Amino acid sequence: VFTKDVGGGEWFQLYRYDMEGGAITLLTDGKSRNESPVFDRDGKRIVYTSTRRTGRDNDLYTMDPADPKTDRLLAQVEGGGWGPTDWSPDGKQIAVIEFISINETRLWLVDAATGQKKLLTPPAASEQVAYTGARFSHDGKSLYVTTDKDFEFQRLARMDLATGKLNDLTSDIPWDVSDFEVSCDGRKIAFVTNEAGV
Repeated sequence: VFTKDVGGGEWFQLYRYDMEGGAITLLTDGKSRNESPVFDRDGKRIVYTSTRRTGRDNDLYTMDPADPKTDRLLAQVEGGGWGPTDWSPDGKQIAVIEFISINETRLWLVDAATGQKKLLTPPAASEQVAYTGARFSHDGKSLYVTTDKDFEFQRLARMDLATGKLNDLTSDIPWDVSDFEVSCDGRKIAFVTNEAGV
């Protein structure tokens, strides 16, 4: 599944490319802005954002790309800064980031069946906090994230979903963790640090 716009207009559509034969199928409506497709662990469903309801809000939709008729609105949101990042291993929850500003983002869990949203990181009165990444652990009980909460830099941390507690993983590295990925078996994390802004 890939995204494509026309003439740089940024009205991205989702397409399916079939490996056998190379056929390309339009999956979305051809008019709204559609982005951020993320496959579940089985590779049978995607979650993505679309502005089709209002023209501006990045609502969450799910679909089996092999059958575009399964496309359905999962959760309505307000604003354009929403994006899914990962499915839980059992396919029942979706990690979603709400972008407020470069200094502030919020983490949500969305029920993949009902669309019910649960805010994991309520805004604090004393500070703005940014989270990125948000990948489920292999057992589905935690999220790996990068965050600058109580720290000068974006560091890699593990958030316990039951308690909300953050366990720092890279606080000894005095640079931003700019990207990371969890291995399929959940045993390793590869990450990139931006040393001295280089």
